[in-house]
Amino acid sequence: MRCLAYRVMPCQSGKGKQIEDAMMGQNKTNLTSQMAFGLFLALMLSLSGEALAQEEESKRARQADSAFSYEDEGYAASDEISGKDSYSTRSLVKTGLEYAKGEGVDQDYAKAHEYFMKAADEGSAKAQFYLGIMYATGKGVKADQVQAAFWYQKAADQGNTDAILKLAGMHISGKGAAKDFSKAMQLYKEVADKGDMRGINGQAYLYMKGIGVTQDYTQAMMLYMQAAENGNAHAQSRVGFMYARGLGVRLNYGQAYEWMLKAAEQGNLFAQGFVGSLYERGKGVKADYKEAMAWYQKAAEKGDDFSMYRIGALYEEGRGVKADKKEALEWYKKAASQGSDAARNRLIELEETK
Repeated sequence: MRCLAYRVMPCQSGKGKQIEDAMMGQNKTNLTSQMAFGLFLALMLSLSGEALAQEEESKRARQADSAFSYEDEGYAASDEISGKDSYSTRSLVKTGLEYAKGEGVDQDYAKAHEYFMKAADEGSAKAQFYLGIMYATGKGVKADQVQAAFWYQKAADQGNTDAILKLAGMHISGKGAAKDFSKAMQLYKEVADKGDMRGINGQAYLYMKGIGVTQDYTQAMMLYMQAAENGNAHAQSRVGFMYARGLGVRLNYGQAYEWMLKAAEQGNLFAQGFVGSLYERGKGVKADYKEAMAWYQKAAEKGDDFSMYRIGALYEEGRGVKADKKEALEWYKKAASQGSDAARNRLIELEETK
């Protein structure tokens, strides 16, 4: 038998050969085990990434739901001035809006407050609603949620839908008004009875979260679907999310994509980032990094930190775009400045590997 110099075991007899063969077999077993572990690790990382992506989307959905009930819709929600007001009252509201927005004049919230107060004293529901916003946000006045509720109530008493929705949100949060979930449901129904889909969304939200009612995803889905089929972008994004998570319906990424796309095409920020994520991960639609980038860009332009973070990741990994570490870093910084924990963590990791 020919002996090779590099063998670890002495090449001496049949027994030595047996030992050597046993070691070779063990090495093969080790290699197979290592390969299996490698595949397992890759799978776990993949599943971990998927889980992280889903958790991020769930977090953003919670933020979107919270924003739906409590957000400051600003002045855009009710710019149409009521024909019930006299010409002079409408002029006061118009001037107040110009100062609030800085349109044709220097932005001056104090002056806006002055004009809105004059119009409100003359009975303008629009002006009363705007005063509610100013006190809620502390623009032109010291923030005072009780005063905000006072003015919202005055506007709501005149049938102002935006004010009714604000009051519903306050009864959910307990800020400025007593926590009263039954009252919130009543107010949402009042809005829904006017044919306003936001009232239906409000009811769906309460069922979705189990606020004041037994949590019922099926009921929430039914309500959201009603509003979604009437073209409401927020409801369309909720329907898409529920399909993506299997809440109240069988999980269906294809349906999730269809409904999210409807909402995204209407400019819904949450939906635009979600559609980008579906394209990136190939969920419900063929994976397409360029399409993912395009949708992330749309959302990022509106300040969406999740989309900014994903743009950074695509640049870092060279997916859909030419790899560009510098560009990736800039997007991570933008996302972090907007509150993205994922982006902050990635920046720390990159700093540690320098």
